[in-house]
Amino acid sequence: MTSTPAATTYLVEFGPAWPVPPITVDFTDRGAAINAVTEHAIPHLKPILTEKGRPELADCFFRTDPGLTEGSFMWINLAEGMSALFCPARLTPVDPAAPDPLAYGPTGYRCGCGKDAHSNLVPCQPDRPRSA
Repeated sequence: MTSTPAATTYLVEFGPAWPVPPITVDFTDRGAAINAVTEHAIPHLKPILTEKGRPELADCFFRTDPGLTEGSFMWINLAEGMSALFCPARLTPVDPAAPDPLAYGPTGYRCGCGKDAHSNLVPCQPDRPRSA
């Protein structure tokens, strides 16, 4: 019997070979979470899959293990009896009340570098409160 994970909010980080920025998702409704991850990743995956000569793989869905520790994208062609798994991801529980580590640097200020998401151990250009 598989136990249900206690956490509901997870940071989804994709494998280094795939240019998909990390995303933080609430998995309370697993179906909605899987749709959110898929909608987030497909625009980043389409160009790579097309470049690899497999644009049909973009018609896929995100799947996770029962414990919400890992996931990947899955493509299925029932007519041909074919399937593929690609773009592995690691899922890490996060505290939804804490500032998102992908959006805030160690000082708590939003990074101003303009990137969609990245790890901000040192903020690129922190926005400081303006003095009057």
